[in-house]
Amino acid sequence: MRTTTDDQIAALYSRPPEEFVTARDELVRQLRAAGDKEGADRVRGLRRPSPALWAVNQLAVSEPGAFAALLQAAEGLRSAQGRLLAGEAHVELNRSAQAHRDAVAELAEAGRRLLENEGRSASPAMVERIRRTLHSASLLEEARGLLEEGRLTGEVPVTGFGLETESHERVEPRRRRAESSAEAERRRHERAQARRSAQQALEDAERRRETAQQRLRETRAAVERTEVEHSSAERALAAAQDATTRAREALAAATHGEDRAVSLARAAAARAQRAREEESEALAAVERAQGEVELARTHVRALPDPG
Repeated sequence: MRTTTDDQIAALYSRPPEEFVTARDELVRQLRAAGDKEGADRVRGLRRPSPALWAVNQLAVSEPGAFAALLQAAEGLRSAQGRLLAGEAHVELNRSAQAHRDAVAELAEAGRRLLENEGRSASPAMVERIRRTLHSASLLEEARGLLEEGRLTGEVPVTGFGLETESHERVEPRRRRAESSAEAERRRHERAQARRSAQQALEDAERRRETAQQRLRETRAAVERTEVEHSSAERALAAAQDATTRAREALAAATHGEDRAVSLARAAAARAQRAREEESEALAAVERAQGEVELARTHVRALPDPG
């Protein structure tokens, strides 16, 4: 039965791959805060989807008709394989395999267009990964439901079941039955463990990359701040140099004015000294003239009256 956590996981896998880790960790915190430890542990174990897996999950939402055709073709191929193993003719198997290949190819092409529209790599290798995931997940019972709901958590490796061979002249039911279930389980476990290890290594590498990118962003921001400070310092230095030049010019002008004023003051002092000396000489001349006037008056008084 589909749960709320299933819906949250589907929404998580619909986000761009570069946002996955941050969104997943936030969902884990929300589930823990809500007391859903089981759901939190389940979400914490999810791995970031590759671009190919992200495209497959997006196609489940954007191409429901093509997805329904793919699942129907996969069911037809499984049924035809079952009948072939029971000894029936292989003609229907060839027809069913071709229908399944066509359905896979149609969705793989839609995945290529989706990646291009999102500005992501749509190389032949990437499209091949999408094709292989669609092919294998549609044929494996444990992956069909996740594929249909758009919440595949890992690319499904191509297995011996449902391989797209060009010819189905003969199937080897005896060899397949001879392989022990224990050996098959051991190999499945080894593949799953290898996949988990690879996914863990991928996530560790992505975390290191995110840390390096964060350091790069911080370094660039620091460089930008330093450049701004350097520009401000250069402007302040230019202003200070300009002010110094003006001050030196003002000082030179003031010094020149001071020298001129000193010269003028000295000339004025010399003229004042000469004026004081002339004043003293004039005063002495006035005093002599006054004496002469007094003497003349005395002489005039001493003369007899002519009448």
